[in-house]
Amino acid sequence: MNIVDFKSELDNLTTQLLNEHMKLETMYLRERKVNTEHITTINSKNTSICETLQSKVDRINALEKEVIGYKSREEELNNNIDNLKQQIKLLQEETEEINKFDIIRGQAKEISAKDKEIERLTKTIVRMKELSDVKQNISLEVSETKDIVGWSPTSNHTPSPIEPVLSELHLSEASTDDNDNENDDNDDNDDLFVISYRKKRYYRDNDNKVYSIEDNEEAGPCIGNWVKQNNGKSKLVKS
Repeated sequence: MNIVDFKSELDNLTTQLLNEHMKLETMYLRERKVNTEHITTINSKNTSICETLQSKVDRINALEKEVIGYKSREEELNNNIDNLKQQIKLLQEETEEINKFDIIRGQAKEISAKDKEIERLTKTIVRMKELSDVKQNISLEVSETKDIVGWSPTSNHTPSPIEPVLSELHLSEASTDDNDNENDDNDDNDDLFVISYRKKRYYRDNDNKVYSIEDNEEAGPCIGNWVKQNNGKSKLVKS
């Protein structure tokens, strides 16, 4: 074989080699492109997944913060509830103490009023007994001195008639005005007398001044005079 043939054969082999190389390079580039696109797609998916995960992590962190806030709020509300329960308990105890005090104070007032009424009635009974004794003494004196037209506890030689003496004493100031009775009862040591006029009680002094009776049985302001009428009855004349 001559050199020309060798050269021609070598050129053919070289051309085939180059063609095969080009084919391989083309296949490599195509495969590389495919792999690159695949890797790009995978990277995009991974990026999206990472972003989603980050969003979820951020949401979880936010929810955890909200949970912490709710727990703090729950603890605060529990403390407020405990404080309110304690305040309610204290208020209930104070209310019970106040109610007990009011009951005791009411009972004390009632007992005091009853004591005053018992004292007043006792003084009235004593005075009525004294007046009864005076009436009995007068009756005895009258029965023993039939010829005497009057009686005097003094050494006066011109005694007044019995009738004026009795009128002057005004035993319990008993008189009748319509259907009402006006009765005098001695009260305390201030020369005040309890009178009843038209179903109401008043105080009267020795000057026949009439005073109202307060709730505590004390004398109130002067409201008028105790005036004796021509018919022998007495009545309240308000000023």
